[in-house]
Amino acid sequence: MSACRCKDRPTGGFLSGDLAMAAIVLWSCGQFNTAEIADLLTVGEDQVDRTVRAARDTARQNDMKWRA
Repeated sequence: MSACRCKDRPTGGFLSGDLAMAAIVLWSCGQFNTAEIADLLTVGEDQVDRTVRAARDTARQNDMKWRA
């Protein structure tokens, strides 16, 4: 799968709703990188990256709360 660098895709910010959930699930399976997920969902790669990082950070914070 080749990465499409389409100029007409929205960029910036985070994904929300179903797009965010899809990006997180695809990333979590370990089979796709952020560029491939962005192509699949037709969104900006920066949005996928921000969303995945936020989900990962939130999961870490929740994990630390449970351990404390």
